[in-house]
Amino acid sequence: MKTTLSIDWLSFHGTFANIPPTGEYTVKQSEYGTKIFAEIYYYYFQGKQVATVTTKPRSTALHSDLSIIKFDNWCLYIPNLFDFVNYVLNMIGFEVKGFSRLDLALDFNRFENGIDGHTLISQFVKDEYLHNGRGNFAISGVQEFTSTFEYLRLGSQSSPVRAYLYNKSTEMAKVKQKNYITDLWRREGLDVTKHVWRLEFSLTSGAFDWVEAETGECVFQTGVDYTKLSFLLPLYQACVNKYFDFRRNDGTKNKSRMGKVNLINLTKTAIIRDFPALQTSTGRREKILLHSIYKFVQRYDIRDEERQTEVDNVLATLIRQTDLEEYFERKRNIWQSEE
Repeated sequence: MKTTLSIDWLSFHGTFANIPPTGEYTVKQSEYGTKIFAEIYYYYFQGKQVATVTTKPRSTALHSDLSIIKFDNWCLYIPNLFDFVNYVLNMIGFEVKGFSRLDLALDFNRFENGIDGHTLISQFVKDEYLHNGRGNFAISGVQEFTSTFEYLRLGSQSSPVRAYLYNKSTEMAKVKQKNYITDLWRREGLDVTKHVWRLEFSLTSGAFDWVEAETGECVFQTGVDYTKLSFLLPLYQACVNKYFDFRRNDGTKNKSRMGKVNLINLTKTAIIRDFPALQTSTGRREKILLHSIYKFVQRYDIRDEERQTEVDNVLATLIRQTDLEEYFERKRNIWQSEE
């Protein structure tokens, strides 16, 4: 079972210092606010919107310094998401108090036991699979000569945690094709010629407490960094265990004693992606700098191990933070032969 885990919605609440952005980042203030907030700021990187901040609550029932920042969807799929998020927060002076909404999405072609999303929903409709627990659900699909199920929601719209299983391929074909998502699928080995299903959990602020299994201590409110995969991976598995637990209906009175349907087991699935540094647009200046550093190393034949490591780190960082990998490979042999 090949999968990839992504954040599909990320918004924080906190305080906002409104520091002017620097470098290739710009900001634009809206002429209008919202019903709740008086001011809206849109942030851009190289002309492309990356985040929206709403601030200055209109109601005295809210703290006067309450602000919310939401990152645009395309940003959530860049390779170095967490470094990028922290950079933007620090740059504009946004101090995070907690998340406002966090959507975690797992994409795959088939579940662990080989069935796809349509089959799972179909078995659920026929009561062959039972969801362990009570609650509301909603199903949608398409009917021609047979019914094709494309969507299942577990939990009401007002639930603090909602689970969605849906055909992401079909949804994007009907609504909007997002190439940054299909590119991710290809990189992670999903079969884009077949339907890709998404199991998504939408969590709102205060939806849960994160309890350390060994000590029983609630640690979510005491400094857990939820912008790290080391937190998001077990969080997602915990959501699967609690909110997406299906059992084979064998007639037993107690559903929790029925055999569990093997759907998601992240301990067997390599879904953690590497997060290299943010790639920015590369121009002539960066190429000249890369060439100069490379020739510097050749010319002075640095043998001191500590200095060599420092230079190598600078060279590697420049290549990694730009789109110069292919350029460097093409030019390296040429530069070696230069006088």
